[in-house]
Amino acid sequence: MSLIVNEIFYSIQGESIYSGRPCIFVRLTGCNLRCTYCDTQYAYEAGEKMEITQIINRVAGYNCRLIEITGGEPLLQDETPLLISKLLDNGYAVMMETNGSLDISRVDRRCIKILDVKCPSSNSATMKTICMPKASFHPIARIFPGITFFFLLFTEKCRQRSLRIGYLKTT
Repeated sequence: MSLIVNEIFYSIQGESIYSGRPCIFVRLTGCNLRCTYCDTQYAYEAGEKMEITQIINRVAGYNCRLIEITGGEPLLQDETPLLISKLLDNGYAVMMETNGSLDISRVDRRCIKILDVKCPSSNSATMKTICMPKASFHPIARIFPGITFFFLLFTEKCRQRSLRIGYLKTT
């Protein structure tokens, strides 16, 4: 059982409600979207085939118990849910950042899911984008308990772009 891995590295978590904590990032190869603001285009195709046991052994070399599975879009690879479950079984706290275009129900319930909601400003040509006003998140919180939503909203005024980042943690 293998996955195509773009990179594995240790850093400080800069996003989500775990911002500021040491974290191991496992960036998987591939993405089904092409957002205009993407900062990881290098992960669209480049990567190395690794067995799940190789990935687990690599992350074990870091003195850190927090792991984020990211991409691209990690759920494009069929073995991603198995990797997540095995990492959780080994005592890691695991987060997975997904673009929300693929079914997350096959991911272990213990995994912290970060759903990156795509708004029209993403200009992704391959997905119908979702854009919801703040007031409409109440029903989403009931439907998706335990998910952290991550938002990047771009606005253009007077030829200047502004970026707003927000998080909503459902319980």
